[in-house]
Amino acid sequence: MLLSEQAYKECEEIISRYPDKRCAIIPVLWVIQRECGYISEEAMIEAARILGIRPVEVMDVVSFYTMFYSTKPGRHVIAVCQTLSCALAGARKILEHLQNKLGIKPGETTPDGMFTLEAVECLGACADAPVVAVDWYYYYRMTEEKVDRLIESLKKGEEPQQERRDFRLWLAPEIQTAERKSSE
Repeated sequence: MLLSEQAYKECEEIISRYPDKRCAIIPVLWVIQRECGYISEEAMIEAARILGIRPVEVMDVVSFYTMFYSTKPGRHVIAVCQTLSCALAGARKILEHLQNKLGIKPGETTPDGMFTLEAVECLGACADAPVVAVDWYYYYRMTEEKVDRLIESLKKGEEPQQERRDFRLWLAPEIQTAERKSSE
């Protein structure tokens, strides 16, 4: 049995919400990935069996969506946004710094299995570019120094945490100045 009894029940419950089983493919794959850590060939075959579809249909979905892993990712997945806002704000420099620091390229995992590096499209936080996500926790306005501190904390075993956004930074410069003066 590839999945726990609870995971099979969750898949059945998800499938019951859809008029056609095949429509539940993405949520079923989420359950499998959460349970197994990634979606192996064996897991794709099991998903196909659960959904009553061909394994190749499952493989098409897994290979299309970057949020699904067909190989075991590292303990922490580091995603660097490459979309225009982040690129203009220095994301390429951040990605190069991470590649040098970790000794891997996007799509690779460090030999110790600690980090997987990804270059991804829009993380949806353009106003705070460049953005890096670690295990879906976002870090904003990244610099090489912030990357170094983040990597060191992860190596020490600290878990990633959602960084707070300073929404005052979104204000027009004249409002930022007024805000700063009023808080002094």
